[in-house]
Amino acid sequence: MKKIKIKHNYLYDTLVLIIFLLILIYLSFFKLEIIKSTFIVIKGLLKEIPSFKNIRIPLIVLLFYWNLFCYTIWKLYIGLNYFNSTEMCYIKDDNFIYERICYFWGIYSYTFEQKTIPILEIQKLKLLPYKKRKDLRTFFPPAWSFYVFTPFQRILIEYSSGEQFKIWNFRKLPNFWQEEKKGDKELIQKYYMDIKTMIDEKKKELEEAKDEKNRD
Repeated sequence: MKKIKIKHNYLYDTLVLIIFLLILIYLSFFKLEIIKSTFIVIKGLLKEIPSFKNIRIPLIVLLFYWNLFCYTIWKLYIGLNYFNSTEMCYIKDDNFIYERICYFWGIYSYTFEQKTIPILEIQKLKLLPYKKRKDLRTFFPPAWSFYVFTPFQRILIEYSSGEQFKIWNFRKLPNFWQEEKKGDKELIQKYYMDIKTMIDEKKKELEEAKDEKNRD
């Protein structure tokens, strides 16, 4: 059984991002006076609204850090899901199988996504163009944390029913905001053609078998 794979290994970048967010939480809680000042201003504004008179700074602080913590966990999930996983596809029992699995040091594996698509339901494949992200470093250095680990799936599968499904995350970190790197265009085209050829060959085989059965 032929399997086409792409392995994403950005564990270092994932850890750097999480450490950055944890440091941000620490500094904002213990060091940054601007955060405290902001809460004081918000508290003053809320006092003007009768229904919010009982709200105090601790509640606002709690909400702020809870959201920041949730954001950190979400980025960790995205990092493991799309940037520290292995994507693979293969043909089995007249179906196109797609899997995205994260392997933890060969000890444990977790399947983030598995999709089974009947070959004859696949209408076409499309290679999505590279998109350059806006560079935010010039006016807000920490802003890259909002863009790092944004999945960029380059192959679109369209069903005969009109439904669409994207696969094959393909972005070179950390310079994803720059022009497409030399060699990346050829590499993603090779992945695309390998997957397309695999599907087309199986589809042709099934259609020929179907025609032969109808003639009989």
